Amino acid sequence: MPTCPLCNSPMPADRVVSLAGVQEKEVSWRCEHDGVQVGAVHPVQISHLRVGSEEEQGGRRTRIIKLEMQGAELLVFRQPLDPAGTAAPTDV
Repeated sequence: MPTCPLCNSPMPADRVVSLAGVQEKEVSWRCEHDGVQVGAVHPVQISHLRVGSEEEQGGRRTRIIKLEMQGAELLVFRQPLDPAGTAAPTDV
């Protein structure tokens, strides 16, 4: 379970998948306090990801705020942004 880089709280799983041979694997997490989202990706993607870069995901703008290796996975921490490009207020 990753820890939120903004509030240092443990982040509960947001998405769990089951595939052949893998049961209930956590693949994404979300901080209930700050709205920071974390997704596990293949480590080879590290060359394409930069802390501070912004992108649109599902109609929402996010900024990468941290990259962290955990075992054989790369965890990408993204902070939601408002349309002006600043940290979006949380709706929790």
